[in-house]
Amino acid sequence: MAVIRQRTKNLIMAGSIGALFMLVVSSGAVFWGYQELQKSHEEAITAYEHKVQEAEQLLLEQQRDKQKVYVLRHNIPAGTVISDDALVMQELPKDILPLNVVDKRDAIGKVTKIDLAQNTPLIQSMLFVNGATPHDLRNNEFKLITLPSKLKTGDFADIRIKFPTGHDYIVLTKKKVMDLNLDTIWLEMDEEEILTMSSAIVDAYLEQATIYALSYVDPYMQNEAITTYPVSSTVLELIQADPNIVHIARTVLEKKHRELLEKRLSELGDADKMTYTSKQSASTPSIQNRPIVANESSSPTQLPISNEQTPSNVHEDQAQIFNLDSNNGQ
Repeated sequence: MAVIRQRTKNLIMAGSIGALFMLVVSSGAVFWGYQELQKSHEEAITAYEHKVQEAEQLLLEQQRDKQKVYVLRHNIPAGTVISDDALVMQELPKDILPLNVVDKRDAIGKVTKIDLAQNTPLIQSMLFVNGATPHDLRNNEFKLITLPSKLKTGDFADIRIKFPTGHDYIVLTKKKVMDLNLDTIWLEMDEEEILTMSSAIVDAYLEQATIYALSYVDPYMQNEAITTYPVSSTVLELIQADPNIVHIARTVLEKKHRELLEKRLSELGDADKMTYTSKQSASTPSIQNRPIVANESSSPTQLPISNEQTPSNVHEDQAQIFNLDSNNGQ
């Protein structure tokens, strides 16, 4: 009996020792795991603090290197005049900005050469100067110019004159189409352009020439052509002697142009004719209903026809004619 009790005590002792050993091992494992977790946590905190410091430093650097510039408030197409409300101020990093950013006061009133997107800072090469409105600028309406079929309001075109001899000259260069209605075109012209166009109209009347328009492909990137039409001194003298000659020539050319237009319209279908009629009813009255100031029965062959001049003599001849006329008036 005593032997059994001693064996039981030994088993209990061995179990207690084993349990104690397992407890010690488990405690050690838990402590080691906690230490590793604590170490990982401290490393994560250190890395996070380092990233926060880097972000703060980067933010400070960006704030130091930012520049206040004006950018576009919204998308605008080519040919748009920059207005005050089209620009808004933003702070942008200097390293992404071009060197020649245009200031607001230098951008307002200028015209965009290309389509521009929202938030675009403006530079000089994107714009061209429209200039102040000249005091002698006037709106002019023409029905005698042969127009391209695809011409539309806002396009730019050269006005040219072509003689039966094959000579072809540029009368007006890079004129913006201010408005367009069927065969009628409106242009802005200064006094010199008005005088030049009047000379071309009389020349076309006397010489059976054609005045027509050619539009630009990319007007905001293409330079304007050079005017090559040599204003005739004799025609200018004729205009000075009888200003009604311009009206006569213009009326005759408009009638011819109208006859040509109606001939083309007669070849259209009924639907196209109805469309044209509805548009024509809203347009200005036909030139055939306008009063004629001078007698149109005057024979063109009785009018003096001058030899052509070179463009370099145009302004000299004009000055001589007008000086002569003013001297005679005195």
